Amino acid sequence: MNQHGKIIIKPNGDSHGNYIYYIEKDDDGYRFIYRNSAYRVGADEIKEQLASIIAKRSMIMQKYINSRRKKGEAYDFRLHVQKNGSGIWQITAIFPRVANDERIITNLSQGAFLSVFERFIENEFPDEHKELKFKIEGFALLLARHLDEIYDREFDELGIDIGLDEAGKIWIYEVNWRPGHVYIEVKAARAAVNYAAYLARKKKKERENETPKPKGNNQGSGN
Repeated sequence: MNQHGKIIIKPNGDSHGNYIYYIEKDDDGYRFIYRNSAYRVGADEIKEQLASIIAKRSMIMQKYINSRRKKGEAYDFRLHVQKNGSGIWQITAIFPRVANDERIITNLSQGAFLSVFERFIENEFPDEHKELKFKIEGFALLLARHLDEIYDREFDELGIDIGLDEAGKIWIYEVNWRPGHVYIEVKAARAAVNYAAYLARKKKKERENETPKPKGNNQGSGN
């Protein structure tokens, strides 16, 4: 709070957009926003209020990123990536999620709506939409490959949630393994089947290489 002034507190796990708090520090204390309600807490009450929030469930705190449309609605991008039939990361879909009214939560279960990626960035960033599209797509693939490198397991599907600040910098909100497939069920299923076939071929080849070959008969017919 002292470092950033504005933070988000949210559950350390999937909560469908529930139990997310926005907190802003000012000269008079702290301003809380939870769902559609806003209230103030004095400087002498802030520790007690925070203790009450984190006592109920495991929470994390993040710097608040002011990722908003020209009209003022909060938004983020879901970058859905999967491995293809060659075991290589590919982009299944990218879609902006726009918060309803003045909410800061872009979860679909909280009333947010989806937009078309290309159309959204053309409208919001008319002078740089091509560069931004390339930047976001490249980031999705680079991050997926990076996560494969730093974890002791290989992922096959990720849902990466990011925001853009006022300077156009990308910020990671969270990364979901096996994310939901809202509106992309067919594309996601096709990629999953292709990757499963790739793994089957890879395993078969490994077994063939491990199987000892029968020794030749030196007393053969000479053929």
